[in-house]
Amino acid sequence: YLIAMPIAVMLMGKSTVIETRKFDMKPGLFFKLLLMCLPMMWAGSVFGSMLSMVLSNGEATDRVADLAMQTNIWNVVFLVIVGPIFEEWLFRKQLIDHTRKYGEKTAILLSGLAFGLFHMNLFQFFYAFLLGLMFGYVYTRTSKLRYSTAMHMIINFNGGVLAPWVLTRVDLDQLEKVSEAAENGNAAAMEQWASQNVEGLAIMLVYFVLYGAVILAGFVLLIRNFKKFEFYTAPEERHPCQNRVRQRWHDYVHHGHLHADGRQSAYVDDCLPDNDGDAGDVNDADICMEMMKAGQGYVPLTGLQSFNAV
Repeated sequence: YLIAMPIAVMLMGKSTVIETRKFDMKPGLFFKLLLMCLPMMWAGSVFGSMLSMVLSNGEATDRVADLAMQTNIWNVVFLVIVGPIFEEWLFRKQLIDHTRKYGEKTAILLSGLAFGLFHMNLFQFFYAFLLGLMFGYVYTRTSKLRYSTAMHMIINFNGGVLAPWVLTRVDLDQLEKVSEAAENGNAAAMEQWASQNVEGLAIMLVYFVLYGAVILAGFVLLIRNFKKFEFYTAPEERHPCQNRVRQRWHDYVHHGHLHADGRQSAYVDDCLPDNDGDAGDVNDADICMEMMKAGQGYVPLTGLQSFNAV
């Protein structure tokens, strides 16, 4: 972190950052998007593990998962606090801010790809990539780092603290031995082990049932809301005539004719095409929206309206 972060900032420092409006996210929407992260993470983890095993003829081991199983205070500090803060600052704040002018989808894709590659192993690449897409979308729609950082912390807490704690409630090393004994006909050894780990087995059962339920709920939410993800036109994606409209709107606002947060329309050239492909008129809703986007960055005043309506 201490080496890579400053270098990344220096490399991106020459790129311009466009101003964007900031939006709050309601707790219900935050929870809904967080649930959608879980099936993405699960699917990416399964695919990454399978691919790693295939490419290594079954010899690959997930050393990061082994490290996470070592429950201690440093896992909490780095996995749950320091890691999410620095990673969200770099992959969302810095990377997206410097690339979103080329298109929101492009910026989010680059952010997710860089986030996946940063983990440097196939076990984590795919689920980190998918989570990076969701974190990038959340940041792009709010322009506030707190929401994606909070999601990142919650997911890391589950994977790096809660899940290892649950798994250590039972003696897994002893389980491997008694399983071999049971295969050789010693069923009493398995019964004895189970009786000694009743509490731990109950905790594991509750955890995995609940985890499976929230993954299923996340899948349902993803399917129902997939078409409601919103992406808006960035400055570098605009048609040349749209940029002229943007400049005229900027001049109009800053000459004192209209406050930057106003919702009124203003006279513009007829060069901006409407939804029908021909020149729009002054009252066209698309023109008004383009002008509002140009007033303070390009993020519209409506925020996450489609998700709020769910």
